[in-house]
Amino acid sequence: MQRKDLSHTQRMGIVAGTLAATLILAISQLATGGLFTSHEEAIIASTQNPQVATHQPTPTAHNSEKGTPDTSTAKKRPKKTATTKTATPSGEIELPIPTPYPDGYPMVVFGDSTMSLAPTKKQVKNPVSKCKHYEGAWPQLVSAKLELPMADLSCAGARSGLYWKLNAKKYVGPTTRLVLLSFGSNDLSVQNQLVSDNAFPGTGPYLPHAEQSEVEQDLVEVLQDIRALAPKAMIVTAGYLPLVEGVACKNLPNMTPLEMKRVEDLRRKADESLTNATARTAEYSTEMMRNRGVEVDSSGVFNIPFSGVTGHTLCAADPDRFILNHENVGARYHYTVPGLQYVAKAVVERYQAEAKLWEKQSAKL
Repeated sequence: MQRKDLSHTQRMGIVAGTLAATLILAISQLATGGLFTSHEEAIIASTQNPQVATHQPTPTAHNSEKGTPDTSTAKKRPKKTATTKTATPSGEIELPIPTPYPDGYPMVVFGDSTMSLAPTKKQVKNPVSKCKHYEGAWPQLVSAKLELPMADLSCAGARSGLYWKLNAKKYVGPTTRLVLLSFGSNDLSVQNQLVSDNAFPGTGPYLPHAEQSEVEQDLVEVLQDIRALAPKAMIVTAGYLPLVEGVACKNLPNMTPLEMKRVEDLRRKADESLTNATARTAEYSTEMMRNRGVEVDSSGVFNIPFSGVTGHTLCAADPDRFILNHENVGARYHYTVPGLQYVAKAVVERYQAEAKLWEKQSAKL
């Protein structure tokens, strides 16, 4: 059968669609400030490649009949669909070592750009990571306030699967006192959806993303692995500050009410994934300590959600915003200095409120 030539209108439609897709990608890169190095891009890409074998975590299996932990046998991570499967390269990422803390850094950080970026042009030296880190990021504020030397393994663009490539046992161990973690936003494509929706007037496409239940399960496996590696560490997960609110926003002129809602729904799902995964790991931690004969008053695993924070989104007045828009420095849609300070203060206060009880209890492990 002879192929029918495309009409002029059809050809123009194809060209316009291709240009639109290219422009969205370019806008997305600009929104993050073009912050990825070639090495960083390779790391992030590998977490999204479903063709690469999945890592096996440190043995932290559950007894399927009793629902209690069983650390005597290795647990294989469940198979996932291609859209949400976390993946690793053929070998673990080797970062600059040796470490001055062979039994575990006092404080270790795992997460994405909300932890590694700040509105400044000044990068900080990070001996344990090849990803970019900027002065004033909130884990740095926590480290300084608590006077805990830090191994910051956060990375802009990272999904939860990055954890399995970092060889955490080189940084997390029996002398680790605090582990901070914030993953899930990129798994659920929160920022990509925001960038895409604000790129053009009208309602844009709903981008593919991981299922919330599978993100939660990924996070449970990560957190349980951390607990197994560092039984005496307090583990704190930090949620994500709200990005949008309402139906009209001067800083997001191209977003429709539907786009506003679905961006906030995705952010909420990321927050809930962290909250639920933390609660499940707290139960695991409690049972693990009871199995060791420890009287449990604290699980040592806590979550700080930010869903209740209002009046500080991209739609707030400039002095009140916790989210960057068109400031001269920093990645758009990330945290302002007040936003970073707000998160750091919440983490420090939670740690200080729990530290005395947890240290007394964990000393028995």
